[in-house]
Amino acid sequence: MSLIPGQLLNNRYQIVALLGQGGMGSVYRAYDQTLSRYVAIKERTPDPTATPQTLAQARVQFLREAQVLANLNHPNLPRVTDYFSFGASDFLVMDFVDGTNLDALVRQRGAQAEATVLAGANQLLDALEYIHARGVIHRDLKPLNIILTPDGRVMLVDFGLVKVLDPNNPYTATALRGMGTAGYAPIEQYGTGAQHTDARTDLYALGATLYFLLTAREPTEVHQRVVNPAVLLAPRVLNANISAQTESVVLRAMEVQPQNRYASAGEMKQALNARVVPRTAPMPPPIAPHQPSAPTWVWAVGGAGALLFIGLALFGVWTLLTHVTPTPALTAAPPTASAHVTGIPPTVALPTIAPTFILPTAASGEQIIGGAPMVFIPAAEFTMGGNEGSSNEKPVHTVYLDAFWIDKFEVTNALYKKCMDAGKCSAPSSTQSSTRNSYYGNSQYDNYPVTYVSWNDANAFCSWAGKRLPTEAEWEKAARGTDGRVYPWGNTFDGAKVNSGDSNPRPGDTTEVGKYPGGASPYGALDMAGNVWEWVADWYGDNYYANSPRNNPKGPTSGTARVLRGGSWDYDQGYVRVSNRYSSTPVIRGSIVGFRCAQ
Repeated sequence: MSLIPGQLLNNRYQIVALLGQGGMGSVYRAYDQTLSRYVAIKERTPDPTATPQTLAQARVQFLREAQVLANLNHPNLPRVTDYFSFGASDFLVMDFVDGTNLDALVRQRGAQAEATVLAGANQLLDALEYIHARGVIHRDLKPLNIILTPDGRVMLVDFGLVKVLDPNNPYTATALRGMGTAGYAPIEQYGTGAQHTDARTDLYALGATLYFLLTAREPTEVHQRVVNPAVLLAPRVLNANISAQTESVVLRAMEVQPQNRYASAGEMKQALNARVVPRTAPMPPPIAPHQPSAPTWVWAVGGAGALLFIGLALFGVWTLLTHVTPTPALTAAPPTASAHVTGIPPTVALPTIAPTFILPTAASGEQIIGGAPMVFIPAAEFTMGGNEGSSNEKPVHTVYLDAFWIDKFEVTNALYKKCMDAGKCSAPSSTQSSTRNSYYGNSQYDNYPVTYVSWNDANAFCSWAGKRLPTEAEWEKAARGTDGRVYPWGNTFDGAKVNSGDSNPRPGDTTEVGKYPGGASPYGALDMAGNVWEWVADWYGDNYYANSPRNNPKGPTSGTARVLRGGSWDYDQGYVRVSNRYSSTPVIRGSIVGFRCAQ
């Protein structure tokens, strides 16, 4: 059916505008009158020329898509919030997010910088690892089905060809055979007999997608490669700035025969991160900052009736990069011997720069250092890691840390501006927040966490304030204490103690620092769960927990991404756990990223 603006569906969703249309249906922007928010609605309309059997298969596949997505919860994947039928049509309701698909981005701007592409590839591999572990194969991964959001995350969308893999019968776990898209579909997606799609199917498509992003050239269709393997030009023939290591990863992922590709998303991610990012990659022109008052909603509808839709925007990273500076030395003075033995806070000299700050004065056991209250973390062993999340949090093990101090609050707009006014910090890349046209520089939000700051910006600020970024281990101990708790306040999630995607009520943007005193860590640090993701000093390593030193670990000595901790206002309870780890290229700037300092 053709829906018109103002039309009410299911006594709840008011149609606002048509976003895209294809052979099997349409995607609309709508207003959810029950929850007072905008949503995306994907409609499946029956083909009047189709046989009853085909119509039944299409309806089953559409329902399968809804069921699969409704049970997925990952920052780089869509999520269905409702499903219903009206007349002969079926509808999926999804969280609405703005953005640009990567196909359009490359066609507008050409080949993307290698570091930019690899940062996004890591997010996509995280998403694939997540769905593959749950027996789900996407089968239509391509640039058109990947959305870059204004705050720098990538979303893998359009599960119209989704397959739920049954290990005992991999040939019949989908309602419709998915042919995928020429250039991005591997040989087994066209095959019959013993051939079937599995996790390696998505890895081929990802390799082909990276090929396109790095070269701005469509990958050669797989049947042509079977006839003439040389028809696929190596990426470095088309773009000399691509490293040999990255080219090797892309070409292995695109091997014609599945057994020659990477066996899993985790294996491909490890290979991708083993290479060195070149520092001479050409950079695309800046992307205009997000304008909440007049957003650009970019939606696309895929071929062969596969409709593009956008789901829940959580967190990830795909943004424009600049030159990455090396890791600064961590120069905090060691605590006194008495503090090491007794846990009594030592006397810490104030830095020479002590700007005025609007937060409350220090409470008992705290000190004002670098213009902000800091809480003391005594020397002790603590339990690091968690069994609730992904493999990069395991194994759980015991780590010893010397005493240190950490900011009680996330660095605020007001304090960051003093560093900028002193000429020591760069301005945030946007003065807006996710829902506010005016945020940074607006006195109304002085006591809110600064956002749109890179790792380099955060490091520069902490140095200006006479401090440093905390190590990953320090951050985790300050958040959880020594009893191995899951959240700063205990082992059970409580939406009243945190600003997150599962908060009750849900703010939907940053809140004033310290607004959730019930969520304090055992040492009194606030907002270590939610509000904004926080940069820490360490380079990221997947196997960090397995190989980290047991005394004062500081992470890998090098890498391509830095660690982020704590989740944000846009992430659910699984991501605000104290052991949850995320990573990003050091120059990412977004509306959900901030930091705090240590000494």
